[in-house]
Amino acid sequence: MASRCPHAEPTEVLTLTLVGFGSVNRALARLVHASEESLSRPPFNLKVRYHAIIARHGSWEALTTSALRPATVARIADEIEAGVAKLDGSTPVAHNCRARPKPSVEEVRGIISRTPAGVSVHQLYVVQAEAFKLIVPFCMREAELLG
Repeated sequence: MASRCPHAEPTEVLTLTLVGFGSVNRALARLVHASEESLSRPPFNLKVRYHAIIARHGSWEALTTSALRPATVARIADEIEAGVAKLDGSTPVAHNCRARPKPSVEEVRGIISRTPAGVSVHQLYVVQAEAFKLIVPFCMREAELLG
């Protein structure tokens, strides 16, 4: 029976704050969720979590480090696209999350200031670029293997 290698690399946690939740970031949320298991294994050893989703019409902010998991963000992406959910608090909020309707600039700054220590909060394009830099090479290798 094979045992796990005790010297395996530690899992790195990438915490994202999505500024904007239009079609591109919703697609990113679905891609992260679909790739979650594969990203957690070598060579990536990556765990993705979300601190917040911020949009003009509302925001969701995690109150704990595990509140906004990829599955939750992908589900809300699908529900928003289908027109059955909003981030403004009118839709039931994920457990251990806070919703704000139409966050002001001061509220957005507050969300960013509450981001856990050591976590980078990026503007929309930087978040997408960093996430795609991690995810796209993996997807390309998977596509080559499936051939």
